[in-house]
Amino acid sequence: WRRALPLAAPAVATGAVAVLIAWLLWPAVQPRPVNRFEYVLPKGQTLRCTSRPVMALSSDGRRFVYNTADGLYLRAMSDLRAGPVPGAEENFCTRSHTSHRAPPPVPGM
Repeated sequence: WRRALPLAAPAVATGAVAVLIAWLLWPAVQPRPVNRFEYVLPKGQTLRCTSRPVMALSSDGRRFVYNTADGLYLRAMSDLRAGPVPGAEENFCTRSHTSHRAPPPVPGM
């Protein structure tokens, strides 16, 4: 013990200082802001397949898509209007479970 103490004490102190410096220099995680919004469907649009999710949000939270009787509509949070997704007019809700076709990919989602 007595011979190891002069070597162990500075090593432990150096390790503690290194951990403290790393902790102080570690970037703080900023909380993401919470966004809430309300969206009213334009006149003439109705949701379809309401037994399933009818809206999806992009992973970055900047766009959402919703499923109407006329097809999928995509809207960026920065825009006031949604537009139809080309090729997504087909009603994928009424397909039989044996079908292997999926809806087309939505740009930006």
